Amino acid sequence: MSFDMLTRAQKRATIEAERAAQPPPHAVSLCLPPSSIQQLLDNLTSMTRPEFDKLHDEASRLKVMEENWGPDFDVRTVSPTPVKLRTLVLAAILSEATPGQGDLALGLLRDARQQRVERLRLEKKITAGTVVALEERDVKRVLRELMGAMPVGDQVVKPKQVQTRQRKSGYKKRKGEIKKSKLLGTMQRNDGVAEATKMMAKTHIPDNVVPSSDSEA
Repeated sequence: MSFDMLTRAQKRATIEAERAAQPPPHAVSLCLPPSSIQQLLDNLTSMTRPEFDKLHDEASRLKVMEENWGPDFDVRTVSPTPVKLRTLVLAAILSEATPGQGDLALGLLRDARQQRVERLRLEKKITAGTVVALEERDVKRVLRELMGAMPVGDQVVKPKQVQTRQRKSGYKKRKGEIKKSKLLGTMQRNDGVAEATKMMAKTHIPDNVVPSSDSEA
């Protein structure tokens, strides 16, 4: 059975097992392609208020997050004040994309909220004692950053695959640098041959000699 066909609980268990087999630190990895996440966000944006109220409620969104992240990771603990329903809906989307990674996802949300608070204080828009809740902009920021960090196009990437693809990418880069270095060495040698031939002939470059890089330019 493919990963996409698993239930939320099965996906969570699969990712948790993979993470347990790997040494920390662990990075958050998306288990939905960015196009699917964007479609969910677009659907939410296009909803009318009656449609939104009909489809979403706090209990159902919290249940989705619990199925994806487990009972120990409640997004409401990230906020010092009650979280609005729309923020919970977005957090549920985040949980769909990060099953088995509730601790990491909540850490990113906590950081996003705190960075916004610090920015508001620097801009003197709030005082040191102002209480700032987790908002939908914080969840959207985390989603955007994760979507932008996908290592291979629009493919679903699980934690184990991310590390493998990073290693392959590094290998290809090193291989390309070695190939480039060898090519430059060959060109330099050919340039030397061409220059020596010109000096001896004192006329034109014979047809069977590679021109120098200056003449190519």
